[in-house]
Amino acid sequence: MRALSATERLRRKHLSGPGLLVAGFLIVIFIGTILLLMPFASRDGKSVGFINALFTAVSATCVTGLVVAPTSLLFNGFGHVVIMLLIQFGGLGFMILGSAVYFTVSRKISLSSKLRVADDLSTDKLGEMRAIVRKIVNLTLITEFAGAVLLTIGFSSRYSFGKALWFGVFHSVSAFCNAGFDILPEGEGMTVFAQSPLVLITLSALIIIGGIGFMTVCDLEAGARYRRRLSVQSKIVLWMTSILLLTGTVGILVFEWNNPDTLGHMGTFDKLINAFFTSASTRTAGFNSFDIGCLNPACCVWIMLLMFIGASPGGTGGGIKTTTVFILLTALAAVVGSKKQAVVDKRKIGYSLIAKSAALLFLAVTVLAVSMMFLAASETSLTLQQLLFEQISAYATVGLSMGATPSLSTLGKLVIAVNMFLGRVGALGFIMALTRARGNNAKIDYPEAEIQV
Repeated sequence: MRALSATERLRRKHLSGPGLLVAGFLIVIFIGTILLLMPFASRDGKSVGFINALFTAVSATCVTGLVVAPTSLLFNGFGHVVIMLLIQFGGLGFMILGSAVYFTVSRKISLSSKLRVADDLSTDKLGEMRAIVRKIVNLTLITEFAGAVLLTIGFSSRYSFGKALWFGVFHSVSAFCNAGFDILPEGEGMTVFAQSPLVLITLSALIIIGGIGFMTVCDLEAGARYRRRLSVQSKIVLWMTSILLLTGTVGILVFEWNNPDTLGHMGTFDKLINAFFTSASTRTAGFNSFDIGCLNPACCVWIMLLMFIGASPGGTGGGIKTTTVFILLTALAAVVGSKKQAVVDKRKIGYSLIAKSAALLFLAVTVLAVSMMFLAASETSLTLQQLLFEQISAYATVGLSMGATPSLSTLGKLVIAVNMFLGRVGALGFIMALTRARGNNAKIDYPEAEIQV
């Protein structure tokens, strides 16, 4: 049996990362729920109710974007600020924000703190943790500031400068964190800017930067500055992201080109921009520039697949992740080709990675199946297509909706809220937090079982 490395031994000894992650998100959701429940947070001066406040707090903290009613119509300015802060927390994550504060006030960094942040970022560069966290915070601030400036310019064509500035700041944070919340007064999402390339391209860029993962961005920055080769993970992330963005755009164009309720009434250039924006947003951001409820059935299935895959590890997006899909496809190709090893860029993909990827896929499918049974039983007025779309959107923390969320029953809202939470903290991480499994350290190498599949 393979001996544990020094890092692995230390990780098992010190790390309680999944438990801290779950606890941190639950605490923030609780605080957010209390604040949003207050009458002074709602637009009409009346409490929105516990379930609606809880649902919104979960959706914002888990950077999903599903809402029980248009955010601009349900909450006032105070409520919008609370939601933006929840989004920022959820996007950067409990570990990163906590470590940023800890690293600022303390010169000494404990090993357990480094390990927890490393797990949250999907990296093993323990020695560079302080510099990495600093880069992530700087990247977030700079990117969101640039996005806010460009969006303010874009929104100024429709609103006063004061409103445009606030909308620019809020939606820059929402887009970079892949949240998909919008507070435009019309309550119609980004459909009012379907013919504004500046707004749609800026939002798309923010979504992509936040979704490819902080470590990939740091890797790109180091590669450009020091001419270093990109890591294998960064190469996979960039390849998969590019392929999914391209195929997503082409698929949406093909399926919706002549649909008068989506892209059909637009010119060729606007069709391209809106299809690209939707492809980027589908990868866990949740903004929409046309009515998602009017999609062709084939395009609806295509978008559900893109949502399920999601963004990349160590970023602000959800889904089962691009790297998970790549690992499983590479392993499948090795099995079909009768190869002994799954190899990428002259590197072997280990059994543990393949097993973890398979476990993530299995858990995602299991959560979706169980949740669909509850939703199908409680939401008899909605179609299975609407429920499945909403369900995948929640678990993948996307936020796109076919209009089903506002009409959900209390049980339906709770099921969707649980899915958003599991999608953000990770079903596997949640189980690990509950079980605190430490693995099998026995020095016994058991014989391989002969099982037919």
